[in-house]
Amino acid sequence: MASVFLAFKELPSGERTGPFALKVIREEFAQNLEFATMFADEAKVSIGMRHPNVVRVEESGAVEGRLFLAMEVLRGQSVWQVWQACRERGVRLRYDLAAWIFARAADGLHHAHETRAEDGTPLDLVHRDVNQSNLFVTYEGDVKVIDFGLAKAANRVSQTAAGVVKGKLSYLAPEQVSGTKLDRRADIFALGVALWEVTVDRRLFKGRDDIDTLLRVHQCHVPDATTLVDGYPPALWAIVSKCLAKDANDRYATAQTLATDLDLFVRETGAAVGRDSVAEIMASLFEEERHRADEWYQRSTQQRGTPLPPLRTETTALLMHNMPSMPPPPKVDLWTSGPPKGFEGRALPATESSAGMPGAPAKEPSFEPPPPVEADVSPEELALGGAAPRLASPVTKRSKFPLSIGKFQLFVLVSLVAVLVIAAIFVIRVLRSS
Repeated sequence: MASVFLAFKELPSGERTGPFALKVIREEFAQNLEFATMFADEAKVSIGMRHPNVVRVEESGAVEGRLFLAMEVLRGQSVWQVWQACRERGVRLRYDLAAWIFARAADGLHHAHETRAEDGTPLDLVHRDVNQSNLFVTYEGDVKVIDFGLAKAANRVSQTAAGVVKGKLSYLAPEQVSGTKLDRRADIFALGVALWEVTVDRRLFKGRDDIDTLLRVHQCHVPDATTLVDGYPPALWAIVSKCLAKDANDRYATAQTLATDLDLFVRETGAAVGRDSVAEIMASLFEEERHRADEWYQRSTQQRGTPLPPLRTETTALLMHNMPSMPPPPKVDLWTSGPPKGFEGRALPATESSAGMPGAPAKEPSFEPPPPVEADVSPEELALGGAAPRLASPVTKRSKFPLSIGKFQLFVLVSLVAVLVIAAIFVIRVLRSS
């Protein structure tokens, strides 16, 4: 719907201010009243918010019929990209770090929920598109809630028609699927889905298709994370499960109370977690990407006239749509001497001992367990943050038949038989005629 540019503002004195991230509605959408109204509503909702955990909008307007937003420049990656970078290395974020990141996102959401109009009346704002791609982590360790393009607020000009669902389907709250009235607790549910997925390392409601996904959201069956991952903290599961209650009345009433509980969990782990800890993680995962971005940014600030090629084309939404319920295994384990500070080994399948009482049968997870791990990584090593287990090579089943015929060979065989039959008929007719 929009393109984002790096921009500077030219003052009458000739000085330049900025830089800004200039979000401009695309030409093909500018002529569409619905999209143009949504874009204008995003500006109206966003420009009044000032919070360290919400992306800051400096200015909005229109030039030659093209609407724009001038926002602060954020250099970093979305939580989705952080999660995927972890998966490629066969590791996952420590629980306390994940909890701290989502606590800051909850702080930002609470500020958005409390936003008021100029006359002091509550806007009753609901983001409606909370997911890992709209939670941004800067290279300095700050967390920002971004993209209020689908936000519901009292002062919006555009209104959602009855029966229309907005937001990524696998992060909707059950009340969004049933069409009942929404409030801030729908965002708390979506934040809980994102936290469950990042800490359990798989998708929660993503189904085979959109209908299957909506059915799963409506049923709202949330597997107990402690039965899916050995060592999953019960205190964290208590927080996540409260976010994911099917009845909105059973969830956290505000995102602020959620942030308070997450911060309490972080403190109880005994680790000093903050911006610096997150910055270390970002440096570990995205050193090359940051160097490339810094180089591009420096060239952009110095060069005038012809713009540089784009730094990257965002494909997160497409990746999120196509990622199945069970994520593919990591490509390769790059940590040769064990995960660095801030990471743990991969999520493991549930065992009987992790289901609760000793000897009690494990709860049946609603997902197929991950592939088995090789035996050369002991549970003790994993508990201490040792090397992430490598996925065992799949066992190739031998065919019951010693000879297998492919489609091409079968086609050749059938053609040969047909030629022989035709030749035999021709010979028989020749003999009869003679």
